[in-house]
Amino acid sequence: MTASQRRWEGWMDAYQEILADPGARPGCPSHGDGTVHVAFTGDLETRLGYATVWCDACHEGIAISRGYAPAGLPLLPFGLDPAERARTIPADVELLPPDPYVEDGEEETF
Repeated sequence: MTASQRRWEGWMDAYQEILADPGARPGCPSHGDGTVHVAFTGDLETRLGYATVWCDACHEGIAISRGYAPAGLPLLPFGLDPAERARTIPADVELLPPDPYVEDGEEETF
C-alpha cells in the first residue's frame, strides 16, 4: 500500500468515526493538526447525496459519493449558491484523489 493510499484510508477512518458519532471530531489524518468535519450535499427529502470531509486547519480532505446523510450532520441542498455553501464547507478545500490499491511489491500504473 502506498503512503498516499494510507493517508486516504486515514481520511476514510475519520469519516466513519463521524458517521458513527456525529459529535466526534477526529484529528487531521494528513497533518495531525486541526479537526475533521463532514457535510453532505444532496436532496433534502431523501437525504441522498455526497459527503465532503475536510480539516479545518489545512483544508485538505476527500469527497465520498452517493451516500445518505445521517441525522446530526449538515445537509446542503443541491444547487446551493457557492457563497452560501462556503458558510459550511470552505471554498478552498483541496480534495485528495483516491489512489488505486497497490499490493506490496507492485508498481503503480496510471
